[in-house]
Amino acid sequence: MSRENVELVGRFYAALPDLRDADPDEDQAFLDRAFRDFFDGQCELRMPAEYPEGEQVLRGRDGLAQLVAMLRDAWGEWRFEPERLIDAGERVVVLVRVVAKGGASGVQVELETAHVLTFRDARVLSVRVYRDRGRALDAVGLREQAVSQVNVELVHRGYDALARRDLDALLALMDPEVEIAPLIAVALGATYRGHDGVRRFWSELVSSFPDLHGGGRRGARSWRSHACRRALSRPRRG
Repeated sequence: MSRENVELVGRFYAALPDLRDADPDEDQAFLDRAFRDFFDGQCELRMPAEYPEGEQVLRGRDGLAQLVAMLRDAWGEWRFEPERLIDAGERVVVLVRVVAKGGASGVQVELETAHVLTFRDARVLSVRVYRDRGRALDAVGLREQAVSQVNVELVHRGYDALARRDLDALLALMDPEVEIAPLIAVALGATYRGHDGVRRFWSELVSSFPDLHGGGRRGARSWRSHACRRALSRPRRG
């Protein structure tokens, strides 16, 4: 059922309205749909202690109605932007970005949070909100696996940026103290440190190999190998 659970969660978040656009007169209809299509009648929503309202447990339809009322009372805008859904068997972890605007203050707020949804008989039995995404992943035993996957995706994005010759996108993925020592750099007798070093490496790479081209991850790997072969045929500096 895990795949079905993930699909159910995806449909639920897609159906959530932005508080700014939602008519208060339609709140009851929203609750009707939520408990008809997604939630178990005894569903619990557990809020984190870090929230202004403190740690709370809201139960059933009345609890969800209480949450909607609290949001309307404090916020002029509030929406959930799910960034990733993670299958955890009978649970689904949703990495969520909250985008909100204070009703009275007008202050814009963005929060990175996580929701852990537990299922029973293809219905959401509980939702636990975490301010710390790492704690949410720990709760389902997936922190190492998730971090590993994020690292893989980061590398893919780096190669995509490299293939597009998008230096700004590449730098956005790198720590300010990054150190580059790939084969081509060793062959050229150079070490590149920090974002300035990356810019220097980039300039030398493009000027030395103007025929390099993009083509996605496969293209990036191809022209990286081509550059290394050419670099190895050149004498080292100094």
